[in-house]
Formats: sequence, structure tokens, C-alpha cells
Amino acid sequence: DEDYARFLTKVTVTDACKNLDSTADKAQDLIFELVREKCDDLMCLDTIVWEPSVPSESCRSEMLDLISYLRVTFMCLTYLPSSIREAVHFASCSHVHTSLRT
Repeated sequence: DEDYARFLTKVTVTDACKNLDSTADKAQDLIFELVREKCDDLMCLDTIVWEPSVPSESCRSEMLDLISYLRVTFMCLTYLPSSIREAVHFASCSHVHTSLRT
């Protein structure tokens, strides 16, 4: 009975660890997805006049909003592991870069 109880405890702890890892992976994937979607929302590339008749004196407000959003978001990610933080930084900036180039 004692061996069986240890076995059940070990199985339960192992299952809990697997569930926790799975939940963490899903949460990290969701962070990537939400940041990418918010960047798309803020860029509004369809409304930009790419060849204006008069040059603008300042940066577009959409880009200022995007930069502010990314700054705040990156600051809020300080509690994530550094590898995830760096991946979010890279993926977000790469996504913005790709969106602006197309």
C-alpha cells in the first residue's frame, strides 16, 4: 500500500508538471499572437498615403502609438524568462519590419 501511494504521488506530480508546462507553452504562444495582432491593429497600413503630395513634418501617429505600445509591452515582460522575452522582442520587431516592407 505504501509503494502504491508513492507511485500515485509520483504519477500525480509528474502529470501536474506536464500540465503546468503545457499551460506555460500555451500562454507564451498566446503572448506572441496577441502582440502580433495588436501591432497589426496599430499600424493600420491600409490608411497610409505612401506618396503624399506634401512631405510630413512629423512621424505618423500610428507609428508613435505602435512604438509606445511595444515599449510598454516589453517592459511588462520582465518577469518572463529571458529567452521568451528576447523571442517576443525579435518576433514583434520582425513582424513590424515585414509588415512595413510588403
